[in-house]
Amino acid sequence: MDERLIKPGMNLVPEGLRIEDELIFRRTLTSKHFFLENRKHKAVTSIGRIHYEKGGKIEDIDLRIREENGKKVVRKAPYDIEIYTDKVGYSYVSKKGGRVDVELVEVGGQAIDNKRFAVRIEGNVFWWDNVADGVDMKLILKSLGIEIFKRLANSTAPRKFKWKISEDVGAKASFKRQTRGIDEKKQALQINYKVLDEKVVKNKKEFFYEEIWTGKIGEIADNKSRVKTWTDNVVYPVVIDAQTSEQIIANNDDGWEADGDFWRPITGIYTRWVAGYRSFASSIYNGGLRYQALGIPQGATIDKAELKGIVQGIVGVPQLKIYGDNVDNASAWSNNNLPSDITKTTANLAWSPTATGAFVLGITNIVQEIISRTGWASGDIRFGIIDQYGFGTNWVLVVDYNKSQAEAVYLEVSYTPAPEYTFDTKAQDIESSVNPRVLDYTCGAGATLLILSITTKGGPRTGGSPTYGGTPLTIAGSPQSSGDEGYSELWYLLEPTTESLLEISVPNDDTDEVNIIASSYKAQAGYTSEFDVTNQNGAVSANPSVSVTPSEKGSVTVDSLFSGFRDVPDGNNRVLLFQNDTGNESVGAQYNLQIPTSAVPMSWTQDSDDWALVVASFKQVRLSNIKKFVGVVQLSIKKVIEVANASIKKLAGVSNV
Repeated sequence: MDERLIKPGMNLVPEGLRIEDELIFRRTLTSKHFFLENRKHKAVTSIGRIHYEKGGKIEDIDLRIREENGKKVVRKAPYDIEIYTDKVGYSYVSKKGGRVDVELVEVGGQAIDNKRFAVRIEGNVFWWDNVADGVDMKLILKSLGIEIFKRLANSTAPRKFKWKISEDVGAKASFKRQTRGIDEKKQALQINYKVLDEKVVKNKKEFFYEEIWTGKIGEIADNKSRVKTWTDNVVYPVVIDAQTSEQIIANNDDGWEADGDFWRPITGIYTRWVAGYRSFASSIYNGGLRYQALGIPQGATIDKAELKGIVQGIVGVPQLKIYGDNVDNASAWSNNNLPSDITKTTANLAWSPTATGAFVLGITNIVQEIISRTGWASGDIRFGIIDQYGFGTNWVLVVDYNKSQAEAVYLEVSYTPAPEYTFDTKAQDIESSVNPRVLDYTCGAGATLLILSITTKGGPRTGGSPTYGGTPLTIAGSPQSSGDEGYSELWYLLEPTTESLLEISVPNDDTDEVNIIASSYKAQAGYTSEFDVTNQNGAVSANPSVSVTPSEKGSVTVDSLFSGFRDVPDGNNRVLLFQNDTGNESVGAQYNLQIPTSAVPMSWTQDSDDWALVVASFKQVRLSNIKKFVGVVQLSIKKVIEVANASIKKLAGVSNV
């Protein structure tokens, strides 16, 4: 299996977690997010895509080659590809638009014999073995394109290859008109390439692409100056590369700065980036890493952040520092946008690697500094690995994306999102003694919690639980008496029916004067609401106040006030829903969206009189896939019942004619 295999070769599920723990709604093209516990999440972000877009959804990339109607294809990628079995080539269609057809037509100056080779498949790798004497070819599928490698076994193998190319004009993918290669000692091949007979026919660009290896390699002639010369000292086998890829190039995100330019690794030739100092070249090397679409919301608490990768080689004793780019959304590296140019975070990490192999670098404070920026919006983040020596020969080589996406440095962040409870809507119906009291109300899309504040003059109210669309609500605590003039109650319904105008019905058997204040709230995506804690009190005093302490971050707290004081309160300390003067008494309700898990006092400013105040807090809990499924089934059953009842009523009406 080739090392560039994306799936299953790249394990994107952190140790101790399951793929079922993934938070699908937080996916980005380059990251997966997983639920840990107590609202904590873990994000794994790769250099290069691990997902693709399909119908507005972000789907897993799967580059394993499958058979479809006798054809060898890959569909679960940013592109669709059919790989030919009767000739060497493929048809590549970008999901962003455009098609590229590639076919090998000549080897060694002679027409290719398409009957001599055999084909085989290994995961995401397709082989054409024995294309010519001493020549095998393989196609490797990657997250943003494909590559064909020609393997020349010995000096008698053909060195000239001619391809027939057809590209849609304006296609979002293209055949790369550049060829590189190396021998067994990683020495660069001297390759000439040219485009022949280019023309546009019926909105298609057609041309031949010819690549010729001269038989020479670039060999270092002077170890001190590192000057190279072309020689015949080839070590076989040699590998020649050509590729088709999307216009977005993933491997721009890791590389190194040297002599004022940003250098990107080249597949099959340079498989590492470098940081440090090389005295014989008087060059400072600064590494650069960029991760796109992190998907971590602004204000999240970063519990742990780590860069994980592989050191390929060390010379001397590198002295490096890692900084983040302290901006809202990091741009791509370029010759005018180098690691040394970043706006450095105050937080940094000293790094002096001493051994090759796997490494883990803790950068929690660096990531926190960036995520805490008020302008951060789940964007791109990048890091500069900056040389601190400036003399001697002390540098490190780190495996890059072009060697292996699975081995390239990736970013793993454990975080707790800032609370994302949001207010939905509200309504009220005041001072009526009818039985039952009713109020038409619609919970908006995504609402996970409905709250009713019910206050009664005299009382206590009788008749039982209020309902919403026929579904009973649950009381928080118990009815609270003011001790003289009235009662206050607080009721709630989890996961109410949304986007439908339904009736709130409050029984009132004794036909007391009853006031209703309704409000609804939305938990963050992927979560639902759950009752947490309640508290209540009644007294004769000024300034009614009751506190609760939520057990988790991100709560919503609501209260229900009955007051024997005839005028509306002079003030309140939270977001007001409604307050009303009901004649000789007053009523009100307010809410609070709480970030920390500290006490939440719910207070009103009012002159002394008797009062009753009930307060309840609701937390957010993860909405499991099973619960989602059950909810869908319940809604489906409810719909079936509604249709059945309608049919029965219709039939009953017919029978009465």
